[in-house]
Amino acid sequence: MTKKENNLIDNIETAAGTEKADFLKTLGFEILNTNLAKAEEYANESLLLSEDLKYVKGEAAAYYLLGDIYRRKNEFHDAIEVYNKCLRMNKTLKEHSNTAIIFGRLGICYWKLNIFDKALDIYLKALAIFIELDKKTDIARLYNNIGLVYWKIKQYDKALDYFFEALDMKQILGDQATIASTYNNIGNIYNNLKDADKALEYHTLSLKIDEQAGNKKGIANALNNVA
Repeated sequence: MTKKENNLIDNIETAAGTEKADFLKTLGFEILNTNLAKAEEYANESLLLSEDLKYVKGEAAAYYLLGDIYRRKNEFHDAIEVYNKCLRMNKTLKEHSNTAIIFGRLGICYWKLNIFDKALDIYLKALAIFIELDKKTDIARLYNNIGLVYWKIKQYDKALDYFFEALDMKQILGDQATIASTYNNIGNIYNNLKDADKALEYHTLSLKIDEQAGNKKGIANALNNVA
């Protein structure tokens, strides 16, 4: 257990009311990658306390946490249900940035369920908000995710459009790791379009970045694509 986790547990034991609900939620997020079962326990405890207190912000945060937990457990229908509850509360709270993030989470769930029309609709809603808020990292990620949806439904020209939009944004941000991934996605699209020269060009660009970064998984993937 980390020092931060111990401090949060100490805070939970002495806190009350909305402060305790917040500490429970924060601890749940803190252990999300190490103990899903315990994180779910804290999320539910935070949710129940927030409901008793009529603490809407706390309820929304607990539902958000539960959505992330269910998503990591591949329980996508349950994740969709609680993310939607969180969305309804965020509308009341006018939490536009959080709304966009949750739209993105919902898009992932629909993607995993192969419900691509819903994934696309939700991703586009998230993208519109992030553009309004000028959140460049999130915009780049959404462009990429939308490109992946179009790839899945074999609308390759639209997929390319969004991958190139993602690439432009990632180059502005200087995010080399995700630039390599986007080059790889573009190469895959050109493979689908039977343009071997273009596919090789972009897979080679991806390989060069991964080699410079020492990204063994990326190198293996790129080598497989250029073979």
